[in-house]
Amino acid sequence: MTYSKELHDRVRQNLRMFDYPRFDGGDIDDLLDEIDRLTAANKWVSVSEIKKTHSGNRVLIHMANDFVVIATYYKHDGGHFRNDNGSIVAFNDVIEYMNIPLPTPPTGGE
Repeated sequence: MTYSKELHDRVRQNLRMFDYPRFDGGDIDDLLDEIDRLTAANKWVSVSEIKKTHSGNRVLIHMANDFVVIATYYKHDGGHFRNDNGSIVAFNDVIEYMNIPLPTPPTGGE
């Protein structure tokens, strides 16, 4: 089942119709609000919006050649990305990005 606004509204409405003793009044709303927040945070954003991203953030980038890679965004020099092997990815080669929390890559024997 795919999560959608319609499903979200239906769940919210149906759960209110019943008395669930295990849930406090706001629990369901809080859970559904968190789903909304996470859904909004995990969307592809046009690269033209990258100026809102902090320099040094690791992001997922969707490139014009349809590759998706993890890269670090740098604002200086007009903006560019550097992938984890150190190669620079030209700004105009990127279509969109996703600014999600990514783990730090392992070092050495990790």
